[in-house]
Amino acid sequence: MEQSWYRKLAPAAVVSFCVLATTQPVLAESAVAHLRKIQVSGEAKITAVPDMATLTLGVSSFDEEAQTAMRTTSRKMVAVIDTLVEAGIASENMQTSQLSLSPRWEQDRTVNGQGRRHVVGFEASNMLTIRLFDLDSVGPVLDRVLAVGANHFRGLRFGVHDTDALEDALRVAAVQDAVAKAKLLSEAAGAELGPVRQITDQGGHHGGQMMAMEAARSDFVPIAPGTLEFNHSVSVVFDLNVNE
Repeated sequence: MEQSWYRKLAPAAVVSFCVLATTQPVLAESAVAHLRKIQVSGEAKITAVPDMATLTLGVSSFDEEAQTAMRTTSRKMVAVIDTLVEAGIASENMQTSQLSLSPRWEQDRTVNGQGRRHVVGFEASNMLTIRLFDLDSVGPVLDRVLAVGANHFRGLRFGVHDTDALEDALRVAAVQDAVAKAKLLSEAAGAELGPVRQITDQGGHHGGQMMAMEAARSDFVPIAPGTLEFNHSVSVVFDLNVNE
């Protein structure tokens, strides 16, 4: 009986061993194929004409009394906001970006330079950020707010109001650039480009840097919006089929 039981199991064991032996080369070949890949970066750029401007301006006042400095600043800022409303700027496009009151210090002058510091007054500041969608009105608006007391400018930045369509176009162009590069490289290496394995969106950057401005003139302020450059990049991994 024991010998018969052994004879019945032996063929099954042999078959099982043969299956494992034949699958090992297939697994090894699959692992090697998995390592055959190419990674490239794709880039895209678009130049656009700005259709909006972001301007940060405000009022600052100095007085020996803190309350007086803040009161003067608030009064002038009310005049600035009223002027902006008269120019057709909606309230949702105006936002207070900073409100501050700080002491101004001076140091007593002595022979040995050991004088004490003391407060000589207070500086009150109220800053407002506004968005303008009519670029032809930027210069006239600046001229009007200067006339009613605005004396502090943080800068001007041009931009595009709706960037969704631009960003979508940039992403598509960046992927297409990556595909073209991958095809070129694979052909040069004598390989065949396989399917996409992974795409990483690396984001983008666009123009519209804040430009410094001077508030020393009260006549018409010339403005030149120019153009903006948007760019985007992606990283794409492809399978690589090598003909052996």
